[in-house]
Amino acid sequence: MVRIGTVELINKAETEEKNYNWEVAAELYEQVAKGYLDKKNQIDAAKAYDKFGEICIRTVRASETKVDYVKWCERSAEAFNSAERLFKKENEELLSKECKAKALSTISYIVTSTDDAGTS
Repeated sequence: MVRIGTVELINKAETEEKNYNWEVAAELYEQVAKGYLDKKNQIDAAKAYDKFGEICIRTVRASETKVDYVKWCERSAEAFNSAERLFKKENEELLSKECKAKALSTISYIVTSTDDAGTS
């Protein structure tokens, strides 16, 4: 099996992002984050998880079904929570808190969409 390097994965993810292929870009950024974790590179893994969370938000906005909407909201929140924990381990408190805020905001998308669905 051929193993793709981190730089190549990032380049592919950026290309997919520029082409608005959010789901593909999200999956690639997740692979980047996991690759950094395998290399014990906590800061870069945290940054990659943060980027993964951001791309998941874009995927949420492009979702066509409720199932996809909720799935990508949950994945985004999980990514931001992972970034938060990793930043915290590296004593990057401000970045950690920023990721926590993003996770909470993302979770509110699910609550808001569920509330709106009940009133329609």
